[in-house]
Amino acid sequence: MRAELLSLFGCGALVATWWWAVQGRELVDQVVRRVCSDLALQRLDEAVALERIGFTRDYGRLAIRRLYAFEFSHNGADRRRGHVCLVNAIALWVHLEHPDGPIHIDLTAP
Repeated sequence: MRAELLSLFGCGALVATWWWAVQGRELVDQVVRRVCSDLALQRLDEAVALERIGFTRDYGRLAIRRLYAFEFSHNGADRRRGHVCLVNAIALWVHLEHPDGPIHIDLTAP
């Protein structure tokens, strides 16, 4: 009986972790789509990839920080990289390696 409960709890934890990862990726996908549209950039591959995950402090509490990468083009002939930082479920910033110079967008500013 105890083994069944532990395996059920383990499966629940796996499903919750998977759901959390999917929600974060969808949020980053929306942010990248909006930023590329606003800056008239062509988003390449229609994909975002988790590049790094770690811990950080957010208002004195331990939080999970995820860094996602994506690629874009400003003229259709080049490939440039961009990054989105997510802390827990909040997108903090977008950084683009634009040919005219790096662009850093703070998403927490009003």
